[in-house]
Amino acid sequence: MKQQAGTNISEGKIINPPPRIEALRRECANNNLVPCIFPVNDDTGKPFFPGTWNLVNIFAKKSVNPVSMSSDDDIEMSDWELRNWAVQIVYDYLSREGLERLSYSDAPGIDPQIWFRDSDGKECWLEVLYARYLDDAENISFSCSGWPDEVISHDGYIAHVGFAGAEEMSRLYRTKGAHVKFRGIKHFHTAE
Repeated sequence: MKQQAGTNISEGKIINPPPRIEALRRECANNNLVPCIFPVNDDTGKPFFPGTWNLVNIFAKKSVNPVSMSSDDDIEMSDWELRNWAVQIVYDYLSREGLERLSYSDAPGIDPQIWFRDSDGKECWLEVLYARYLDDAENISFSCSGWPDEVISHDGYIAHVGFAGAEEMSRLYRTKGAHVKFRGIKHFHTAE
């Protein structure tokens, strides 16, 4: 990609296939997010626009500065933001418990979200269930039936994370306080 005068992006190739680009468009529209890519130099793997955030709105072809876009307006949190928050709470918990964290993802449709080693050193998966009301997360039903053998051949755990707005229980805003209910992880599935 080459940068013209100002912030317009005029050239470059996007190596993501069209279905991934469409998924990015859809999820960003559904979650009030800006569809960005992080372009890198093909030869060096370094950011294409050093000294900047190196984020480009893939559809508007303009650079994005998250700080200049930030606002103290009451913007309700999207499901993706809540998923990210819930996954981060559980991922941080694993670290505090001294368990080795292997990987995580907050992307919609990627389940289980977390892989870690239990206290015996076994690789395990962890599904994070979250809800907008403090107690509702514990009532979410969950099943790993139909998951690939590569997943169910490992022990699995679940975590419930409930959220509620500090000022208005049913509304969670990006810039307002919130209540969080999380009581640790529970063994859910024994490897077959």
